[in-house]
Amino acid sequence: MTDPGESPKTKLSFDDFIGLMPEAIIVVNSEGYVDQFNNKAEKLFDYKKNEVLGKSPDVFIPDRYREMYMKNLKMYLSSPPTHLKDAGYQELILRRKDGYEFPASISFGFFDTGKGIALICLIRDITKHKKTEETLHESEMKFRSVVQSAVDAIILADSDGNIISWNKGAKELFGFEEEEVLGKPLTILMPQRYREGHINGLERVRTTGKSSYIGKISEMDGLKKDGTEFPLELSRSTWKVGDKTFYGGIIRDITERKDAYEVLRVSESKYRGIFEHAAVGIFQTTLDGRILAANPVISRMLGYDSADQFMALVSDFRKIYVEPGIRIKLMHKIREENKVTDFEVQVSRKDGSSIWVLMNSHALHDSNGKINGLQGIMRDISNRKRTEKNFQGLIESIPDAIITVDNDFNILLVNARTEKIFGYSRKELVGKPYDILIPEALREIHNKLCRDYFANPVQKAMALHSGTFAKHRDGKEFPVEINMSPLETESGMVAVLVIHEIIRK
Repeated sequence: MTDPGESPKTKLSFDDFIGLMPEAIIVVNSEGYVDQFNNKAEKLFDYKKNEVLGKSPDVFIPDRYREMYMKNLKMYLSSPPTHLKDAGYQELILRRKDGYEFPASISFGFFDTGKGIALICLIRDITKHKKTEETLHESEMKFRSVVQSAVDAIILADSDGNIISWNKGAKELFGFEEEEVLGKPLTILMPQRYREGHINGLERVRTTGKSSYIGKISEMDGLKKDGTEFPLELSRSTWKVGDKTFYGGIIRDITERKDAYEVLRVSESKYRGIFEHAAVGIFQTTLDGRILAANPVISRMLGYDSADQFMALVSDFRKIYVEPGIRIKLMHKIREENKVTDFEVQVSRKDGSSIWVLMNSHALHDSNGKINGLQGIMRDISNRKRTEKNFQGLIESIPDAIITVDNDFNILLVNARTEKIFGYSRKELVGKPYDILIPEALREIHNKLCRDYFANPVQKAMALHSGTFAKHRDGKEFPVEINMSPLETESGMVAVLVIHEIIRK
């Protein structure tokens, strides 16, 4: 839109600027028909101008949105001042000529053509930006307005770099009123460090007619009226009227985006620190075993000099499992429960030896919820396994029955002497209640003693003189002496029972 006092050249310059903008622009007249359709719009929608000029803009709208969008359009055109705030900027789904739908940001503005109010729409395809928003969990508005009522700053300058047009967006962004900047050089909007390069660039364009920045979007810092610097995104364009060159710029404050990137950078730095210095091995793989990430601990655990060496030499993470069938069992649990916890497995090291590890892992999913990988931690439990093996060997050599029970009195472990004295196999005992070895008449008293024991776990003895008897699998009862001792384990406290069979002579 132009002021009554503007010259024809200024109006023509502005029209040329709209026509040569690097964004798609559609103008809809007061009757609701397409009145202008620039070159970028042709490329974006794959329509030629003669296919859409004078037509309804509903050709750009998917069927499911058409009624709602067109209703809003008519409302905006019927009373633009009332709906200006609502119409200023929107993200919509639009449609190309071939039916392909894409997300777009549309900036709206109104101007008086002399025949009525027209709506000018600046349209940008934001497909790539929407994909970025999915990774950074952010919603950034990437495309805004090019008209006087737009949120973005739009600034026009003459061939000497002096400002000839200044919109409301520019006023809000930089803090200058229009009368304060018209005729002033663009350098008042930039920090001192940019000014010499800007002046040299203008001279180069005047001399050669070329610039490496025109038509591109770049980032730099701007300078507000109060002296505050801020990061901005600048889209430049240029056009000629006679022998005069004019410049246009759409400017956007990207402080929030920069802040978000900084938060992400700090978060990534913290995660990387945890990842690199964790006391456990951390890994991430695809379903087919390709290693996506591995920290130094898991690399050293498996005998490799570094994570890079580990990832380079191990093409399939699944092959580190010593037992071939274990990876099938692992994946079955992952698919069933989305995770595995306290999964004990043997893995191969670089030198061919093997170690026992305790693995906790969970599934990774793609955007459709489909499992596409694993992430987890490994802890070397080889020493614990050796200790358990030695402990098992020790209890097997003891001439008395050894039984370990948890605080629910379920049997966790027995030795060979237990099998012989009671007539049960290990398989029959492990996981069963301990009181199956106690006569029915004594179970209530015995269970109370056990409960009291776990409440105050000290070494105790239940002997013949107190009437302690045990029961064989065949039902026969026999006198025993039972000693109970507490044992702390990784899973909590358990009781170790030493049962001595008393043989009457």
